[in-house]
Amino acid sequence: FSLDASSGAVAQTNSFRRYAPHHFVYRAERQRGFSDKGGIAPQDIMTFEFDESTGVITGVVDSRYHGDYPIRGPFVLSPDGGTLYTAAGTAFSANETMDYVGRFDYPTQSLTFAPAANRAYALRGDGYYAPSPTLDVYASTSREHLREVTVTGAPYGLLLDADRLAVLSVTGERFKRLAVSLFDLDEVEPGATRPLRLITPTRGA
Repeated sequence: FSLDASSGAVAQTNSFRRYAPHHFVYRAERQRGFSDKGGIAPQDIMTFEFDESTGVITGVVDSRYHGDYPIRGPFVLSPDGGTLYTAAGTAFSANETMDYVGRFDYPTQSLTFAPAANRAYALRGDGYYAPSPTLDVYASTSREHLREVTVTGAPYGLLLDADRLAVLSVTGERFKRLAVSLFDLDEVEPGATRPLRLITPTRGA
């Protein structure tokens, strides 16, 4: 269902037809959202058009591929909102046609962009229960794989702030802790030499 954010009132029910999506992203300037189909196989992408004044979904369309390309969530939009990336590494145009436009070399567990540097940074997605300790560096416009960097711990997320990249990990065997590894962006550039960095655990168990 859809809610009015100001009042909490229900604006619409049965918004997703018979599907129960697990992942959803929204492109506000185009009044368009994208989701998976939940547990449906083969997986697909649905696009939703909204009436911004009411919050009501006015149209729902599937992609035309229906299993031709691997698709899984979570989804990430490129900084300009023009490309939709799935965790399978595949990329589609973020519009009504949802054209397949390419893919990264590897699946992505977490993905972020530095558009001014033409870079995309991704934690390689080998699986939730066995996360890959690999940070992949790509050219964001061409999706060319430029470098891989080994990180410590069990990484699960990335945060980008100006010219620094934070890799969020879980560490510890009996007592789990959040750990953060910080990198300057020039440290992960192709050809750069990076000194060994230890993860910094947060306080508490």
